[in-house]
Amino acid sequence: TALAELLRTSPESFVSTYQTCRFFSADNGIEVELTATGDNAWFVVDPASQMPLVLWDRRQQAVLGATILLELRTQGTLWAQRLVRGSEDRGSADGPNQADSATVRDSVGLNAHIRSLGYALEAVAGARVARCAHEDDIGRLYFLLPRETQSFMIRGRTLPNGEKLFPGEYTVLVAAARNPESGAAAQPSGNAERPGGNPEEPPSPSDAARSPGAENPEASQSDPSPEQPE
Repeated sequence: TALAELLRTSPESFVSTYQTCRFFSADNGIEVELTATGDNAWFVVDPASQMPLVLWDRRQQAVLGATILLELRTQGTLWAQRLVRGSEDRGSADGPNQADSATVRDSVGLNAHIRSLGYALEAVAGARVARCAHEDDIGRLYFLLPRETQSFMIRGRTLPNGEKLFPGEYTVLVAAARNPESGAAAQPSGNAERPGGNPEEPPSPSDAARSPGAENPEASQSDPSPEQPE
């Protein structure tokens, strides 16, 4: 496609204070890579032990899954048309303004990395409010927060129309995980309301996930590349 060819030669990146969201074309389609920027790091939460949250997610999966797909396709199509039209008209991509950049990052980039629970939740650490940036194959949730974070809240997101997706709140205490193979510290991980538990070791990241160009963006999700805390 025209978009795939454009991103093959000119990858598109959206850089914020907390992360870089990079779209590029690969052999298996258009992919999205998320990386931490500045003094921020990946925090991983395994919600599997929180049965009220798990049961709520099961009831909402079909509705939220359709919402994610519609949002991704709608905003992805608008962004692709604008990008390709700008390239054809001026010889280079016509970059979106700041508001559009946030929409593309969240509605296209992040939505390609999450499923229903990741879409419904956000993390709050001090003044930082962060959407879930990734949901892996076993349901763990990844958030980008300031590296020094020791505890944070997980709560339901409030949509622009005022709808609150999940009515509950959880407090997460952070425990440092250690990679037994390399001896280096892996990203901090927390388990809601289980501060005494041992965090599971995160899987080996592959740095990218399939995004809007894929017919089924959820099928090829993989872990973002985590920064290692000092």
